[in-house]
Amino acid sequence: DRLAVRMVLTLETVVEAQQILRQRKSAETGLNVIARIGNVAADLFQSVISRAEQTPCQAIEIPDYGHPPVYQWFYPLLLGVIFWLAG
Repeated sequence: DRLAVRMVLTLETVVEAQQILRQRKSAETGLNVIARIGNVAADLFQSVISRAEQTPCQAIEIPDYGHPPVYQWFYPLLLGVIFWLAG
């Protein structure tokens, strides 16, 4: 559950970071490539940190779905047998 929550939060942050990056990219002109990359990366890092500090904490509730039915536990076993026979 923790891993799933962290992945969702990370992917949401990546989307926000991409939007910030698009805004910053268009503003940077006239420098060489290395300097531009450095400036954009530093600005992006500062923007993400400041947004993270300003964002209020949110409670995330994960519903308990229970275990899959017994017959679904045989799917990986069946796939293993198929791959073993094919090999």
